[in-house]
Amino acid sequence: MQAFTSLTGGFPRTRSYADAVRRREKGKLGVDEFWDTVVRETKRSLARTARYLDYLTDGMYLCDDIFNPFIKDIEGVKRGWLVRFYDNNFFVRNPIVRGKIRLRPSPSTVDERIRLIKVLSKDNAFKGKSFRLPVPGPLTFTDFSVVETIDYSDNAQLAADYVKNVLNPLIDYVRGKGLVIEIHEPSLSTTLTGNVDWQEVYSNLVGDKESVHIIQYFNQPPLDALRTLSSRFTIGVDLVENPGLLDNLDEWLGEKPVIQAGVVDARNTRLEDPGETARRLKRLSDKVDVIIISSNTTLEFLPETVAHRKTRLLARIKNKLVR
Repeated sequence: MQAFTSLTGGFPRTRSYADAVRRREKGKLGVDEFWDTVVRETKRSLARTARYLDYLTDGMYLCDDIFNPFIKDIEGVKRGWLVRFYDNNFFVRNPIVRGKIRLRPSPSTVDERIRLIKVLSKDNAFKGKSFRLPVPGPLTFTDFSVVETIDYSDNAQLAADYVKNVLNPLIDYVRGKGLVIEIHEPSLSTTLTGNVDWQEVYSNLVGDKESVHIIQYFNQPPLDALRTLSSRFTIGVDLVENPGLLDNLDEWLGEKPVIQAGVVDARNTRLEDPGETARRLKRLSDKVDVIIISSNTTLEFLPETVAHRKTRLLARIKNKLVR
């Protein structure tokens, strides 16, 4: 079994970056100066984590949340109002669907994020690292969307179009840039999928285990969904909120799975015991080809200093697991 470590989603902003955002919003910071700040602060923060991680993201420094500004790249969608992101003290702006959705031919916000990743990749601190680009999954996008058009009579149609017209073109686009798509799908849940058939939605998703990583967290996922998806893609599971998944591995592991194990709690400042966590993960050792050790969800919920400690912890767990 091979073991890797990964950052998932975003990373807490530095104070200097937060100050730059406020100055930009007030018109006191120009475009070029703001970009220089983004590059400097992203490098400064993620270079510390890169020592401990095999997979990185852009830290989502150019994003307000998992939906924004990504939805600017989708025709037929505009930014909505603030809503709570599940049961966290964290808010997102929901997508307002005004017409048929489709990825824009020139996705400018995605291009800007890719531009940032390219800059990072040239720095010695990031040599040999793989980068993932976090985006919302079809069920989560649909779950948070407000539909104000007759083009979609139900959520199933919206989720299907999101896969066909947004995600699939984006996967091809990003794969051509040498990146992996990190699909955040907390709404892949036994209680939230509602009238949307996850199997029908995901049956049309392109990609494979190397190019598509689907990350599920917070909620209890359907075991048959995990089994089906882990046969085709890399699947991330939240073993903090759902520790019982380790008790019935045969019920949800697909064929030759690549599993991202979310074992470090990103919503708690307490540091897990690396030895005990590694012992738990050894139950996966003869069941999977590859395991990616990560936090259970994005580290944005934590203070920056704690988030750095959590990434160092991932490396300690990996070292104990592969001994």
